[in-house]
Amino acid sequence: MEYCKFIQDQNNLYQYGGGSSISMDILGSFLKADYNGNKFYKEWALALNDPNSEYGTTCGGNCTYLEYENGTIFIDHEFLQDKKNPQLAKISREQFIKILDEWDQKVVKVDPKPKEVIIKQEGDQLFIETINN
Repeated sequence: MEYCKFIQDQNNLYQYGGGSSISMDILGSFLKADYNGNKFYKEWALALNDPNSEYGTTCGGNCTYLEYENGTIFIDHEFLQDKKNPQLAKISREQFIKILDEWDQKVVKVDPKPKEVIIKQEGDQLFIETINN
């Protein structure tokens, strides 16, 4: 099982709490820093299979760059780029949309915010666990 964890600090901001791989860290960084409820990313992902879409197959945020190819979204971290040994998070378009929805439901739209957020991957399935105490 792969994971990435964030812990809420005294200012109610999420700080990195560890991860099992660079790809999970990249996914977590995307969710926390770039996505964090921004509807654009879901609209982009939903439109990827539409030949008349106004969106292209790439997009980016403050710290991540996303590219779509053959059903897979590749997420690159702008500050971890190593052209000789690229580190990417790879996720199916369907799992990408699912994890955005789950982040919204379990992190963005809840009050009070969870004390810990753990993004887990088992096989090709991603899910989010939260701890509220």
